[in-house]
Amino acid sequence: MQFEEWKAEKDVQLESDAMLHVRQKIEGLLDLEFFGHGAAPWQLFRKVKETGQVHLQIYPRHLKNVLYGLIQQNRLVVRNVEGRYSFYPVDRKEEHAKFN
Repeated sequence: MQFEEWKAEKDVQLESDAMLHVRQKIEGLLDLEFFGHGAAPWQLFRKVKETGQVHLQIYPRHLKNVLYGLIQQNRLVVRNVEGRYSFYPVDRKEEHAKFN
């Protein structure tokens, strides 16, 4: 037997707002080339956690979901540097050269 409880509409909207907030912040960091020398997860969380809205709480899962989405879109890669994971932008020139 399996029981699944539906989330309240308010919870779904807060999750959506949180994901949108994190996505916009990360997109802005990409535009500013913040990832050029790599960015650690803790650095990214510090950048996205402040929303300026009392009712909107950002959790690490929101950041994780956005980062995984950008990896799937081939916009970010994750590398292990000296035993720590860092996120880097995909080098479009290098990517283009692979297919030509």
